Amino acid sequence: MTLFVMFYFVVVVALYITPFKMVVLVAGLLWLRHPNFRCKFPLVPSNFFRRLSSRADSML
Repeated sequence: MTLFVMFYFVVVVALYITPFKMVVLVAGLLWLRHPNFRCKFPLVPSNFFRRLSSRADSML
């Protein structure tokens, strides 16, 4: 819980110091980056849930 609060405190301070236009610019550049610079691997949470076994085998 303390780590969660400290992380969001740091995020809030960083967003308060950084102008909103710069945050939007960086987010836009990350979202619109060239396909060569994108990660070819799936996100860790989605890959984890995709690899879990389905309930189809337990229904038999």
